[in-house]
Amino acid sequence: MVKKIKKVLARGLLLTTTPFVFITKEVSNLINYIENKEKRTFYDFFINNSSITEFYLYSTYLIFSNNIDKHHIEETLFVKCIHNNTNDYWNKFEQKKEAITNPTIKVFGLHRAAVNTMDEEYRQNLLNLYANFFDKNTLSMIKSILYKF
Repeated sequence: MVKKIKKVLARGLLLTTTPFVFITKEVSNLINYIENKEKRTFYDFFINNSSITEFYLYSTYLIFSNNIDKHHIEETLFVKCIHNNTNDYWNKFEQKKEAITNPTIKVFGLHRAAVNTMDEEYRQNLLNLYANFFDKNTLSMIKSILYKF
């Protein structure tokens, strides 16, 4: 198993950054495997193992089951994320707004630490973006999070 992990790490396939996309079928297989092997629910197994994160558990299961190649995803093809520092040029709203009109963008991520560095214009732009996708109640909840900091 250690050889497999080293091989995967060398190929750069072990991803642990958000948004982390899980393959539903592989998650179901993982849960079934753990429940059969451990003779307890997945919930009990996971909650009682505080040293295990969902990212590493999933990734190591894919390695163990020889399915890590199924996980390789090119982030730039369908994901736009706003990361920690919104003052960096590449992280400004102008660089992210294509997510509104680009049909290939399927995931739009917002890192919780990014909210701390947003100015008023950035927050308003995000609210305008979210207004295209969410009802008033959900938008109100998002607004309360954006303005909490």
